[in-house]
Amino acid sequence: MWWWSSSSTKVRSNLERFLRGITPKPPSSSMSKSCENDLNSVWTQHSKDETEYFRLSELWDCFDELSAYGLGSKVELNNGESVTQYYVPYLSAIQLYTSKSPAFSRNQSDVVDFESECWSDDSEIEKLSRSTSSGSSKIWDSVSDDSACDTPSMRDKLGSIEFQYFESTKPHLRVPLITKVTELAEKYPRVLTLRSVDLSPASWMAIAWYPIYHIPSQKTDKDLSTCFLSYHTLSSALQVTYKMQGGLWGKQESGDQERLVYLGRAAESWLKQLNVHDHHDYSFFSVNKSL
Repeated sequence: MWWWSSSSTKVRSNLERFLRGITPKPPSSSMSKSCENDLNSVWTQHSKDETEYFRLSELWDCFDELSAYGLGSKVELNNGESVTQYYVPYLSAIQLYTSKSPAFSRNQSDVVDFESECWSDDSEIEKLSRSTSSGSSKIWDSVSDDSACDTPSMRDKLGSIEFQYFESTKPHLRVPLITKVTELAEKYPRVLTLRSVDLSPASWMAIAWYPIYHIPSQKTDKDLSTCFLSYHTLSSALQVTYKMQGGLWGKQESGDQERLVYLGRAAESWLKQLNVHDHHDYSFFSVNKSL
């Protein structure tokens, strides 16, 4: 489901440890071929005898404890000591694409759309320009303009937006991810009941990770205030950082700098090719990533 390999190779950097920690691993169920008649054939892997899937409720369960206590990730400081930094996950954005008919999907009023009160901490956000990145998956190369998205073949691949939510309230006013999902489910129960096989590969979510405390508490380092914005789809996760300073998160010998550049470009390209222009957190993180 996610981009991170399950390989047992040794983790060598702070960034690698963090990326492994934020990768959800919901339990999977198996569906036999005889039960696949109602699935979109474009999204189904026909080479397998069984199709693995999970329910969105099982995905959200992965964030239950993290929303309450935070995600603990070991951070090795430049002086050789280490601390455990804790981050709270917040749902930043989500778009669910399903196999709704084109006639239904073209009616914007039929899309379940939630937006929160807008905030802005930087006028430079409005000046942010987006360009197509070479780091995007080839599956989306043919949908980089509006006309391509309107062709029947691309609608089959992308599906239609059934639900979307973009968070734009100030960070200190947000509720943890699991609480937000519960709120959304009150008006849109399918955010819990949909299966991964019901969703187009274009479906995605973004999670903002904000630091809350670290142990030992007496340790101080500017890099411990780094915030992250992670992007998750059915097959990959992308990453944008905010307030990343020094070398804790980008050690040259580990290849982290190149990884961060690649993930940032991939996130930019992904949003552009899906015509997402109102993801406030992405704009804010991109403008302030070097602060």
